[in-house]
Amino acid sequence: MIYQGERIVRTKAYFLLLLFACLIATASLYDSVHAVDFSIALETGKSLYSIGEAVKVAGNLTLDGTLIPDGLVALEAKSPDETILYRTLNTGTNPPDIRGVHVLNVTLCDALGNPLGNAYQDGVTLYYLSIYFNNTQAIPMRALVTFTIFDGNGYPILTGTYSDGPVYFEPNWTYNWRPPWIVPMEAELGVAQVYANAYTNYPEAMGTPHCPEKSSTFSIGVRGATGFSSKAGEAPLIITGNFNITFRIKKFGGKIGTYTIYASAFKIVNVTGFIAFDTATFQVNVQGDLNHDNWVDIFDIVIIGSAFGSTPPTDPRADANGDGTVDIFDLTTVAIHFGEWGIP
Repeated sequence: MIYQGERIVRTKAYFLLLLFACLIATASLYDSVHAVDFSIALETGKSLYSIGEAVKVAGNLTLDGTLIPDGLVALEAKSPDETILYRTLNTGTNPPDIRGVHVLNVTLCDALGNPLGNAYQDGVTLYYLSIYFNNTQAIPMRALVTFTIFDGNGYPILTGTYSDGPVYFEPNWTYNWRPPWIVPMEAELGVAQVYANAYTNYPEAMGTPHCPEKSSTFSIGVRGATGFSSKAGEAPLIITGNFNITFRIKKFGGKIGTYTIYASAFKIVNVTGFIAFDTATFQVNVQGDLNHDNWVDIFDIVIIGSAFGSTPPTDPRADANGDGTVDIFDLTTVAIHFGEWGIP
């Protein structure tokens, strides 16, 4: 026979055991959620580049040390005083289907929206980029829509944003943005590429991709020359779990100083959202600029001529390649970069 008092004691004991079990389960769930290691590893090929050089950026996206085969990484590159490119890179062959603001396509067009396959380097003709995007969610969504144009030699020659910061886009509505553009005279001829992206915010501010980027190609040429047809599509896919990009620093008027690459990504794990973020920096100078006036010209050749053949160099500035002697190799270094100049 169990008395009322004993029943109460047993009930309390059962309740305490149940509470203890719940606490253990909660703690276990808490640990499993907060122990997640979602991270980006980002690096550049070198710490010092010269204007005109190809900058190589590579990285990977991992979850608890395992490469993620279906991730999207937002990338923003900044010179000392401006953003020079926006990209969204895939980490595999099957990018995730994210519901949000989606870029549908991007093409070069005329004022009436007619697609164009050629743009001419004349400094006066006005072109437009036609960028279609929509909000696939049933509620207004905040997004930052961007584009970047690369010329035929991989120089990023123009970036743009739909707004100064993220703005709300209405659901079930397709938007068309047509920013104007004139081909700069310093743009390299050949097949150019344009990329359009949508982020939750600037990658520098840990904004993450809304969707895979869209891209198209067109020819930059001179009037009368044969061009290439434009081709729309998505960015080429890369090795699973990894991402990479190569771009060039302008050799005529490129910015000198510290450049920063920002990378960010988003993933939901156990109903909790995680953001991975990393940065990488590198320096840019003017190789062959021996008198440090940010221009490779005849005065740099004069410095080599005055110390030519000396070991050690009578003028340390003349040893352009740093091998301890002033010879034809130093002259070659200056000759290769002759005429290049940068902006500090």
